[in-house]
Amino acid sequence: MIKCLIWDLDDTLWQGTLSEDEHVVLRPGVQEVLLTLDQRGILQSIASRNDPDRALQKLVALGIDHFFLYPQFGWGSKATSIRNIAQEMNIGIDSLAFIDDNPYERYEVSTYLPNINVYEPVPRRDFLTFLNLRPLSRGRHPDAVNT
Repeated sequence: MIKCLIWDLDDTLWQGTLSEDEHVVLRPGVQEVLLTLDQRGILQSIASRNDPDRALQKLVALGIDHFFLYPQFGWGSKATSIRNIAQEMNIGIDSLAFIDDNPYERYEVSTYLPNINVYEPVPRRDFLTFLNLRPLSRGRHPDAVNT
């Protein structure tokens, strides 16, 4: 079960690259996905190669900064950023999912963290069913699967 989804920012959470254009916008449907995951009790974080101040300012301007716990920004390895997030949250790597548009980033993370679920972005209508993103406790949310 996925307990936390870790987002990349550029061309994944939003359209465009922040370091090239400060006028990036959220991908269609992302705000709805963020809210739905939050309502389901799925934690969310960020592993992004971006300037921390600019990225945080943009998240605040978009009104979505409150969704993300222990975001990691910088120019180092995303696998290291993900390890830091897991350690801060005190959860196992195998309960994380990572989403990134860049094939190299997905490859690097899946190579160094083979127990993590790694995904490329999909259209919003498919996203919530594409991932194994269920509530943390059964019956807590109307979408919970009861067995």
